[in-house]
Amino acid sequence: MGLFVLILLAVVSGVLWHYLVRDYALAVVGATVSTVVVFQVIAFLQLGYLDPFFLIAAVTSGGLALIVTLLVGLPVRARRRAVVRSHR
Repeated sequence: MGLFVLILLAVVSGVLWHYLVRDYALAVVGATVSTVVVFQVIAFLQLGYLDPFFLIAAVTSGGLALIVTLLVGLPVRARRRAVVRSHR
């Protein structure tokens, strides 16, 4: 269930960041960081305490979130380029 929540958070965060921020790399970093932070806060609320291995979990979930946000951003980036080309 945790993996599903993480991927869902990464997709939603990725879509929001890529639509709101024009710079692809900045949107990827922002989406990845916000995904990890929200996921760790949810884990803290669910457990009721801070997991002693939260740093390892943050790095691991960050790697997965990075991959997801990179992939989510590709269609947004392609669409932006297509719109710019069509207006020329």
